[in-house]
Formats: sequence, C-alpha cells, structure tokens
Amino acid sequence: MMKTSATGVTGFRRDINGLRAVAVLAVILFHFQVPGFQGGFVGVDVFFVISGYLMTKIILGQLSASRFSVLDFFRGRLTRIYPPMLTLIAILVALGYLFLNPTDYMVLAKRSIAAAASASNILFYRESSDYFSASQKSNWLLHLWSLGVEVQFYFVYPFLLWTAYRRRCVLPLLVILLLASFALSVWLTPKSQAVAFYLLPTRTWEFIAGGLALIGGQRLPQRLRAPVYWVGLTLIAVSLLKYRESMSFPGWIAFAPVAGTALVIIASTETRFLSNPVFQRLGTISYSLYLWHWPVWVAAQQYQLAVGPLTQSALFLVSISLAAVSYRLIEVPINSMRHKAWHPGVAICGVLVSSAILASIGWQITTHSGLPGRVPEVISGVVNRFSVDIAKRTRSGVCFLTLGQGPSDFKDSCFATPAGPKKTVFIWGDSYAAHLWFGLAASKETASTVLLGATSAGCLPLLDAPSAFNADCSRNNKRAIDEISRLKPDTVLLFGRWTYAEERGINVVAGIKKTAEFLLESGREVIIVGPNPEWQPNLPQRLLQESFAHGGVIPAALSDASQQVTKSLDARLRQQLEGSPARYVSPYSTFCDPKGCQTMVSIDGRTELVAYDFGHLTVLGAEYIVRAALREAGEQLVKTNSPFTQR
Repeated sequence: MMKTSATGVTGFRRDINGLRAVAVLAVILFHFQVPGFQGGFVGVDVFFVISGYLMTKIILGQLSASRFSVLDFFRGRLTRIYPPMLTLIAILVALGYLFLNPTDYMVLAKRSIAAAASASNILFYRESSDYFSASQKSNWLLHLWSLGVEVQFYFVYPFLLWTAYRRRCVLPLLVILLLASFALSVWLTPKSQAVAFYLLPTRTWEFIAGGLALIGGQRLPQRLRAPVYWVGLTLIAVSLLKYRESMSFPGWIAFAPVAGTALVIIASTETRFLSNPVFQRLGTISYSLYLWHWPVWVAAQQYQLAVGPLTQSALFLVSISLAAVSYRLIEVPINSMRHKAWHPGVAICGVLVSSAILASIGWQITTHSGLPGRVPEVISGVVNRFSVDIAKRTRSGVCFLTLGQGPSDFKDSCFATPAGPKKTVFIWGDSYAAHLWFGLAASKETASTVLLGATSAGCLPLLDAPSAFNADCSRNNKRAIDEISRLKPDTVLLFGRWTYAEERGINVVAGIKKTAEFLLESGREVIIVGPNPEWQPNLPQRLLQESFAHGGVIPAALSDASQQVTKSLDARLRQQLEGSPARYVSPYSTFCDPKGCQTMVSIDGRTELVAYDFGHLTVLGAEYIVRAALREAGEQLVKTNSPFTQR
C-alpha cells in the first residue's frame, strides 16, 4: 500500500522516521557483525542527510516567518544532542574506574573530553585511527565521531543559510557547497582516508544533500514520486548489502547512500515498509539506540562473548532496553522542557556547564595517569615501563617501518654486516617481529650474534604478503628479500601476527611453507616463530577485570577465545613443517597449557607481563621465548651451529 504523502497534519514525516530506523539498524547490524550487512556503516551517511534536511527546513521556515534566532536554534540542537550523550559518557567514566586499567582509563578520559567538546572526529583523525581497524573494538566512544561532525555543522550552517537567504541565493550556495565538498571528498579519500572519513569539510555535502532534498521535494511532480522513492530505497539497500569496509570510503561510493536517502526524502511517499509500527518505534528511539549499542558491543568483546545469533540477539535486546530507558528518562523530559518559554541562554549555559564538569573530570583522570592506585602495579605500570623508549627498542623508523613508510625509509644500519666471523640473523616480519628483537638483543646466548632485519607494521614475512593491512607491504617485503639475497645471512627468522591474518582469510600455512622453501633453496637457515597467544581486548585489561573479580588476585594463566585459533594454527604449522629443514619455534607451547596461557614471566628476579597489549611482547616476554626455544632445542641447535648459540 502506498500513500501520496508521508507528512501528517503536524508536519511529522513517517517516512523520515522510518529512515532513522533503517539507519540505526544498519549501523547496529554492521557493528554486531551480522552476515550480509557489511555495508551497514553507511547508516551514518543516512543520518547526515536526514539531519541536513531537518536543519534546512527549520532554518528556512523560521527565516521566512521572520522569527529565526541563532540562540533558539543552538538551544534546540544542543539540548537534543548533549543530555543523552553526556549521560552515556558519565556512566562509562564511572564504570571505567572499576574495570579499566590506568592506561585504558586515561584513553577513555581523553576521548570523553573530546566528546564533551564535540571534537571526537578531530581527535580520531589526529590519532590516525582507522574506523574499521580491529584496534577500535576497545574504543568505547568511537561512534561519537559522527556527533562531532554534526555539531560542528550546526555551528556553521545557520550563518551560511541566513546570509544566503538575505542575498536570495540559497539554491546556488547549496549546490556550490555540495559540489565543492563532494569533490574534496573524492580527491582526499585515496590520499588520506582518515581526513576524508572524519572531518567536516569532506562530509558537508551529505548534509547539504538533505537541504537540496527539501527544495527538490517541493518541485517534484506527483507522478514521479513513487519511482523516485523506490530508486532511493534501492540505492540505500545496495549500499548496505554490497559495500565492504575494505572499500575506499567515503569518496565516490558514498554517493549511492546519500543520493538514495535524498531521493526518499524528495519523494515524500508513505509505504508500509518505512511506516510500519516497529520502524516507527525504532526511529523514535534511534538516537539513544545509536548511543548505547556500541558500548554494549565493546563490553561484550571485553568479556569475550562468542559472536553468533544468540549473542547478537541478546546484545540487541540489551541495547533496545537501554535506549528505551534513555529515551524515557532523558530525551522525553528534555524535549518537553525545550518547548517551554525559558530563555535559550539558560539551556545553552546548562549544556556548557555540564560538558565542562565532565571534561574537567576527564582532565583529572588524564593528568593523574588514569588513577593507577586502583590497580596492582604489575598491571598499571606495564605500558609506562615499556613505552618510555618503545620507538628506540623496536628501532621504529630505522629497521621497523610504521604505516606510510616505504622501502627507502630503512636505514643502512639495518643491513650492516660484521667484519669478523660472527653469525648473522635477519629478522623479517611485522610489528610482532620488531618486538621479538628485544629478546634476541637481551639474551646472553645471542650476545655474539649480529642482528639484521627489515620489519614493517602489518606486513607478514611472506613472498605473496597481502597489502590489506599496509599498502606498502609488497614494496617493503621486496626490499627485505633483496637484502637477504645480497647479504646472505646465516639465518632468516620469520615472525608475524599469523592468527590475525588467518582469521581474515589468508592461507598462512601455505604462505609460510612457500616462503620457507624459497629461503632454504637460497642456502639460508630458516627459523619460523609460530602464532603468539593473544588476549582481547588486551592482557592488562583482562587481568584487571580478573583482579577485581577475584579480590585482587592476578591469575598466572588466562584463557581467551582467540587462543583456540592460535592452537589450531600452531598444530597445522607443526604438521606442515614436519621433516622440513626449517626450525619451528612455538610461542603457544611456550606459554600455554590446557588451563590457559601464561600471563607473566620471571627472568633473573624480574617479573613482567608477557604482553603489554593484545599480543605485542614485552622485553621479558620476548626474552622468555628465546630462552624457551633454546631449552626446547637443546643440543640439536648446538650441533647445527644455530645463531641462538654463542660462538
């Protein structure tokens, strides 16, 4: 059934409320990893278009009635967005005191300050945060980037529209802004996706599309409304179902969801699809639902709830429940107050004071290093102890290249061979390999060994390494292979984040076997370090949670769902390399048993966590692997003149 107009007598549009439901459901299904909705991140773009339409309608409507007030506009927008958002942030900061380690608590506090200032998008851009990366699973406030963009738009748009209205050039201004912003987005996306994704200038056109939809909807003939409506829905549906996070977004491809939403708004047509009671209810609570669903998902990841239909359904129900409470206790009362004749300055001051209080709390947490007194020192100090000279220890920018660095950035010292008869080991891999350098450099058994190497963030040491994690991998790995051929080191050591690659469809076993055979044929001895056990979201935080749950006792071993993948891959690598001249070192066997994986190591009276994050080894953790490998190999390594043996 289709009606000619979706606008009721009050001006409320059920089709737009239904679009809100589509947008928030798309984002939730994407975040909750529901199969088939990998493009659900475009739900945010749908929200942007809707917001642009509503803001243009409000401002132009009030300007035409000669009653537009910037203060009234700001009061309406700020009291709509801030109270539910500040409540969410305050609750997370309070819970973080109990459940987050000092480093993560400090990060949360820093991000809460940015959120209170509507600058989350700017912060995440400055952090070079990839919205789609696995590391964002522990970012409690990741989703607030879109609210930062929206509020920033609110502070600029009224003045632009007011000026254009006075000069009678609203339509030309909107068209110019849309074309300029869209062109900037298309140009910047392949050059700096973080800029194009997070910042207002490259997102402005999406809001403007909503404003143009307001003007276009007034001129569209009735006979064209139904076809335009269905074309718009089709564009949105294709985006939701066919887009992937690996695509270069926003850029050109953001056009489809934005244009689709604008076309649905222009059509102003009511159908059962968007006007059904479920969508109408979800649309009504969509803002609170958007706010709460992501922290619910992050919490589930913290406690390692397996992703599946039952978990996803339960998390959705929890999100709905929290959203309903937020809507009833915060949005409804605030909305009723917004319509009362109280001075807009009072409301704006209330929002600003509340934001300032929350920001000051975040500042205190940040300046006091995440309040480490709450946490056992072995947990609270691991990151600080390790990160003081982490760049120096990993030889960052020297022999370990970060994202954006190419093969010419390797320094000559990485490939400086000794004059005497010393053994040489060439370390090749990603950041895991760069951290294993610690153990090799610190171990007494390798004191007479010269360490060479080329390591790059996100680059597996494979002949056919994928570039999905780092666009420079193929070039950086070619440099590593060329240097191995030139230098002819005694041994090549391969280490990477194998489990992460395996989970993303890369045939790690076949890749390692092919690479090892290539190196062996060139006369090199090959040592392969297998998959390292990991903890999600990170080891210090898991230990803190266990400590709170068990009266301050830190478990010596801890299991994690990801370790089953590590165990399986370790077994398959052992089997594949059986009988091969290549040596295999198993961190899984070193650290793990049926009860779980070792969380701390002790060497010469020093005690430290195995890893300082989800899996990167601490200095003692790396040294422990080297010593364990020596113990395990025993005389066999001595007889083969392994570089792990002092000569």
